[in-house]
Amino acid sequence: MSHEGPFGPFDPYQAPVPRPAPVPVRPRRSFGDFLAGAFRFLSFLVMSVLVVGLSGIAMMLLAPDTAAKVMAYAPPSWQLPQAPGAEYSPDLLGPAEEPPAVPDLKDPVAGTGPEFVPADPDQTRPTPGREASDTPLGKPAPLPAIDNRYKLLRDGTAYDPCRPIHYVTNTDNMPPGGRALIAEAVAEVSRATGLVFIDDGLTTEPASAERRAFQPERYGDRWAPVLFIWKTEAQQPRFTNTQYGTNTVGIGGSVAYTLEGTGSVYVTGEVQLNAAALSEDLQKPGGATSVRSVIAHELGHVVGLDHVEDTSQLMAPTSTDEVTSFGPGDLNGLAKLGQGICIPEL
Repeated sequence: MSHEGPFGPFDPYQAPVPRPAPVPVRPRRSFGDFLAGAFRFLSFLVMSVLVVGLSGIAMMLLAPDTAAKVMAYAPPSWQLPQAPGAEYSPDLLGPAEEPPAVPDLKDPVAGTGPEFVPADPDQTRPTPGREASDTPLGKPAPLPAIDNRYKLLRDGTAYDPCRPIHYVTNTDNMPPGGRALIAEAVAEVSRATGLVFIDDGLTTEPASAERRAFQPERYGDRWAPVLFIWKTEAQQPRFTNTQYGTNTVGIGGSVAYTLEGTGSVYVTGEVQLNAAALSEDLQKPGGATSVRSVIAHELGHVVGLDHVEDTSQLMAPTSTDEVTSFGPGDLNGLAKLGQGICIPEL
């Protein structure tokens, strides 16, 4: 092998004597350098805190309504007591409360509800056939299209279309205009189902997981009406009102009664509404529409609709400001629920 080096091309190769590699010397930092580094580190921390803080403030200013509104079921661990022959919908109600003393005046408020008809002391359910008609009292509104984006709480169970559904309202904690919003939601469900609703007025009856479907001491010889009630967080622990996070704004469901050989029908129900969260919503632009949609959603549960995952339907578990009325799938489900069986034996 030849090497073109400092000698001739045919001279023996003589490797140059290598120079010793320089020994790296670790620089010595002065106290001033230490202070400069500490200052830079502290500056980084301060800037990070400022960025995070300003970002949070910006989110609060730009998106004050980011709390998710959830229309949820009660935990399945809540077991409702069942009377003989009675079954309860999966959409359960609130925790048990002590029943109040029966007021001197009959509920609903005198003069606003139907005539009070006393029941016999040994009755366990109303006299069969009260207010029952031979044919359905109404029919569902025409559907915009066939749409299967709905789910029923119980297949084959609905309210009896041959008799009216009575309802009452407890106005404790109710925001101004709340009763009118209930009436609007009831009218929307009535149109979609063809079921006839009758407003029996006001009541002092509280919400309870142990609500009895037959309360003769309060309502006489008939099924207890559907109850609308506005609850505080103290009364219903699931009703929080946080600006960020998840708020359950309503709970709704019905009681089904089954007679062997005839079928199963819902006989009464209950809608609990988050008084604090919905009262606050009413103060915002478009708040009345938002609150009405929550009431309609819960009333959808009362007549038998279950949650669906399709967020374009009102029966989605979480509400949005973009969906404030029943969608095509909801309407198909409501129309089906308005065509249940008539059971005059109940």
